[in-house]
Order: sequence, then C-alpha cells, then structure tokens
Amino acid sequence: MDRRNFLKSSMFGSTAIIASQISNINSAIENDGAFNLPKKSTSHGLFAISYGEVLGSRKFPLRPDKAIASDGSLIWFVWPSQKGNARGYLKQYDSNLIESPEMIVHRIRMTKPEPPCYLYWRSGDYYMYKSPGSLVKRASYLLHHHNDDQCRILQALSDFRFATLINLTFHSENSESVLNDLADLDNKIRQDQESDLDYYINKYKDLLTKSRIDTEE
Repeated sequence: MDRRNFLKSSMFGSTAIIASQISNINSAIENDGAFNLPKKSTSHGLFAISYGEVLGSRKFPLRPDKAIASDGSLIWFVWPSQKGNARGYLKQYDSNLIESPEMIVHRIRMTKPEPPCYLYWRSGDYYMYKSPGSLVKRASYLLHHHNDDQCRILQALSDFRFATLINLTFHSENSESVLNDLADLDNKIRQDQESDLDYYINKYKDLLTKSRIDTEE
C-alpha cells in the first residue's frame, strides 16, 4: 500500500471520534484535570500558539523562568508525565522547526475556551485544545501550498472533516444528518482509486458549512 492509500484508509477509516465522544472527552478533561495523549505519536510534545497571555507558574512552568507568552507566541508544549506537570518552552518561529505558523492547530490559554473545541489537556486555569477555526486555517494553507502533493490534500480534507465533528459538539440540530453524509463521503474517498482528490474539497467544505462552522477562533 502506498502512502496516499494508507492515509486514505487511516484518516478516513471511520467516524471513530463522533461528536458525542468528543463531548465526553472534553467533560472528563475539564472535571479530572486529565490529558489526552496522542496514542500514535512518539513525540514528547507539540507546538502550540498562545491565545491571549499565558503566564508561567508551578502548574505550567514556562522556560525561560517567569516568562509570559503574549498572544500569538509559539510554545513547545511538553506533555505531562504521570508524576509531573506539563511545561512549555518559548520559541521563535523558524522554518526549520515548522513550515508555517498556520500549520499549528493547537492553542493554549489561561481561560476556558469557547465551544466548540476539542480539549487535550487542562491543569487549573490552563487549557490546551484544538478549535475548528485552527483546523480550517491549516487546511486552507495546505490547499494553497500543496504543489500537487496528494498527501497534503488528504491532510486538508481530514482537517475539514475533524473541524466538522468538533463543530457538531456545539451545533447539534442537524448533527445526525451531517454525520451520515460524512460517513458516506469517507467511504467514497476510501474506495476511490482513480479520481483526483480535488473533487472532494468542496464536498467536505459543504459538510463543514452544514455544521455551521465559524472559521474565526
């Protein structure tokens, strides 16, 4: 199996994280102060963008010590261990580290994010999450800079798809209909061996619109 088909089967394998499951995950993290470590990731951290000001503290120490991350600051977030707290390292944007700030979909802030969102971690007043707007921003960037790379287009489609699912946790009026259409579209893209992926861009965008996505963060 080539990489393109592997991504099609893995990114669009099922609507595994449906809207109700996202709500349950968010509730568990909010109430228990837990974190949702990516199961398939071998990295000990990820890049996040500060939303508002983030002040370092004992619960979330920032490096250098006593640093304050202003709105839009780039932070390397190191996942908490079972015995310790998460921590963050302030970084200057460097294209050798990450292609573009628009590729970063994680946000960290010191107040509870407005729904809809998908939480990854919470400790006290600190929240790490993905917003539908950040996923749409990355998808748009990928589609404008794909250079005929079908794998980048697949990632963009997956971002539209995930943004739709997150949005349905808040806008549930037509969630069943959108989820059914999403499952059908996922199945088509998995089985399609011939069509150019560009055909599916507007299809996923349409479902995003039906879920009443707000592209602002």
